[in-house]
Order: sequence, then C-alpha cells, then structure tokens
Amino acid sequence: GVTLDVDNLAYVIYTSGSTGRPKGVAVEHRHVMNFINGMIDHWQVGPGSRVLQFASLSFDPSVMDIFMPLCSGGTVVAASPDTLHSPPRLAALLRERAVTFACLPPAVVTLLTGEDFPTLEILLSAGEELSTELLRAWLRPGLRIYNGYGPTEPSSSMNVAPIVAS
Repeated sequence: GVTLDVDNLAYVIYTSGSTGRPKGVAVEHRHVMNFINGMIDHWQVGPGSRVLQFASLSFDPSVMDIFMPLCSGGTVVAASPDTLHSPPRLAALLRERAVTFACLPPAVVTLLTGEDFPTLEILLSAGEELSTELLRAWLRPGLRIYNGYGPTEPSSSMNVAPIVAS
C-alpha cells in the first residue's frame, strides 16, 4: 500500500516567479495546506463564501480557487471555459452566483471594469502588475482588493495589506 504523508509531493510547477529566473518548484502537501489554511484565516473564508474557480487546473492558483472554499465549508463556483473567457458571461456568472471572492489577472479585471458586482467582497489580482488606474476604477466600499502572488513566492498575498475604499 501507499502511505500518504504531509511530506508527499502534491505537485510540481515551473515558474519564474517574481525573480524572473526559471525554476521548478516542488510543492508538498504541507505547503498546500499551510497556504490554504492561511488564506482561509486571512480572508475569513467560510460557509457563506462563494469562490470563483477561474484559474486553469494546470495553473497553481486553481489549488486556492478549489481547496480554499472546500476546506472552509464555502462554495466553489465553477463554469465552462466558454463562460470564463467571455467578459459578458463571466460578469453575469459573478452576479448570478453571488461570488464573494475572485482571483483574476488584471487583464480580466480590466475587461470587467464598469460592471457592478454587489456581492464581491475580495478581489485578488495576480499574475501581472495591477495599475493605479485599474485599482481606482474598482475601489468601492465593501470591496477589499489585494495584489498578490502564489504559494511559491516569498512574499505571498497574505503579507500584503488590502486596498480598500475610504
């Protein structure tokens, strides 16, 4: 039989991260669970949370999109690539499924600018630079915006203060 342990490898990703130097990163189960538990605690994700599963399953943010709500009693809001890759359909999904947490790259955030998402409480923008102009366009009371990176970065989004409207 196979013995599963926190030291077992969960996955390996290839990334240049924030350093720009390509590397393979071996992520153990303990790393994944530490990251997920940290995100749950930091963002207060729980039974009322509705987390958009946006990232491709081959991209490590999908681990957060899926396991953060599952490990906290929240809901994973999943959709087909046709919906996720269409700004009007994605906007409708965010509203209709009352998404409270979304991790989106700034390019997608740009395409959704001007839309109203009354239930969205946390927007994590990752993968690219979040411009000041884009940030200003999204600021509103009740929405916390984070500029973050993934679990392999030395400066995770947990160490970044939220940007909130005053």
